[in-house]
Amino acid sequence: EEYSWEHPLDLVLIATGNPMGFAHVNEIPRPLLDRLEPVYMDLPEADIEKEIMLKETFRVSLGQEENPENNDLPVLSLTDIVRKVATPWWIIDILSRAVRYSRICPYVEKNPSIRASNRALDHTYASVEMENRQVANVRHAYYGLRLALRARVGLRADLIEFDNPKKTFILGDQLTEDFIWNAFEDMHSEVNLLSNGDRRKLGFELGSLLPALEMHSIPGRTPSPIISQYTLSQYETVTRAVQWMKRAAKDRINQALVSEPERKLYDSEDSEVVEELNYSALETLANFCVHDGSLDEASAGPVFIAHKFRG
Repeated sequence: EEYSWEHPLDLVLIATGNPMGFAHVNEIPRPLLDRLEPVYMDLPEADIEKEIMLKETFRVSLGQEENPENNDLPVLSLTDIVRKVATPWWIIDILSRAVRYSRICPYVEKNPSIRASNRALDHTYASVEMENRQVANVRHAYYGLRLALRARVGLRADLIEFDNPKKTFILGDQLTEDFIWNAFEDMHSEVNLLSNGDRRKLGFELGSLLPALEMHSIPGRTPSPIISQYTLSQYETVTRAVQWMKRAAKDRINQALVSEPERKLYDSEDSEVVEELNYSALETLANFCVHDGSLDEASAGPVFIAHKFRG
């Protein structure tokens, strides 16, 4: 009001932000709103959010210029830091669905934005790399989601232990399992999933196969996935289900959006990659079968099984 000077501007300002109800969102001051025209945009559909997640995850362009500022420090080339691990389509699907479920979970008061999906995928990759593995599985997805959601989900006030932050952390981790549990709940109800195989026979075969992995497991780590194609061939229904999962990759995810390791994953001739991919598929199948009751959790061996939060 103190100034009468005017200057014409030929521009349009467009700003975006998460609406109220999301974590880290404060109320927009009324004087600022008085100078803007709000337009509400809902979150994108699941396929679009998954596309954003894949496009915005960390990646290295080998064509960019390498120019270290300090020549005295050890230098890692772009080839050294490019991602070499892979995440199967079913793990990407679980991550995307779990984050979306967290936005409607009755125990969550502040919802995570799409950034949570990006970070969940990046942390899943990191979990694989930290174990010196090459293929992500459900346990790695849990590690990635757990870390990505801790600061991006606001729990209901009555669930928070203000005098015991460790307990609140543990509660949040349990809810992360619940998000994965609900992702499986959605996936296993899809009509075409697993090509309509015999679930009871699948659960029976998994109950015979999975406990044998116990001898190769180390507490706190993913079991060593010694699951060759020959081993799987002794279990007809399991083999058929795993083969379907591998064949379905081109239909379940846009191959142009994933990195080179994912595009080569399902046809790899590397025995370690094949074994880890088989393990990831078996762990996913085990969760499906536990859901529909065709596999008892006690018979799932060392594989990671997500649990529903009981409050």
